[in-house]
Amino acid sequence: MELLERAAAAASPLLAAESIAEGGLLLTFEAGRLRLAGEPASAELVVELVAAGDLDALRRVNLGEEEPWWRLVGSPLVAVHAISGGAALQFRHDDDNPRVVEIVLEAGTLRVGLRPFDKAPS
Repeated sequence: MELLERAAAAASPLLAAESIAEGGLLLTFEAGRLRLAGEPASAELVVELVAAGDLDALRRVNLGEEEPWWRLVGSPLVAVHAISGGAALQFRHDDDNPRVVEIVLEAGTLRVGLRPFDKAPS
């Protein structure tokens, strides 16, 4: 979660979102690429930095035209909140039509969805 918090502290824009065939999401920010995946043993969301040299080994599918990512590409990540089973990511500041994406691990699979903005995660 610390890596996401660093990206939020820098208000780093989201450049791309991709699914990874090996499991999880690859979110590319101006500040770096982060892999989000579920940890089966602990049933927790794991966030890892992905080096540019490791990209060739990943089978990726661009999610740039999929909901909710098409709404967020180019938007800065400004806040990250831990929620049960995952994280809530706030893109755009409170006064700039913010969007909050919940990424939650359910039954070993990441579930992604928009939720209403309320300034604090549920």
